[in-house]
Amino acid sequence: MYLAGLIEMVELWLEELMVSYNHDSLNSKNSYAAQIHLKGDLFENLIWWGLQSLPDEILVGMDIDSNSPHLSEVEELFRSEQHVEGLFQSQGFVINEAHIVNRGNSFSVHHLPEDWTDDMFS
Repeated sequence: MYLAGLIEMVELWLEELMVSYNHDSLNSKNSYAAQIHLKGDLFENLIWWGLQSLPDEILVGMDIDSNSPHLSEVEELFRSEQHVEGLFQSQGFVINEAHIVNRGNSFSVHHLPEDWTDDMFS
């Protein structure tokens, strides 16, 4: 099963959280305009980075695997009536990598110019 592949290799508490979140997301799927899919071990890293950075905030850049599109049956199951195609770049592909781009207080993290990161991960 595809979802099982996304949650392998994570701690039990996180697996339970991910299952619960996916269940809630499915029940409220019409609240979302698009989907993102990422593997459990990457999600676990994001959580630990966030906790280790407290009280600071972090800005994270994410990269997709262009060889790993969302599975059509999962995409269709979670597709919203509000779905917007092309809402963001790389929509429809599994996120496979993340990088901490900036760390600091809410002012410095939220005011990082977008054009500074445009070519950073390409």
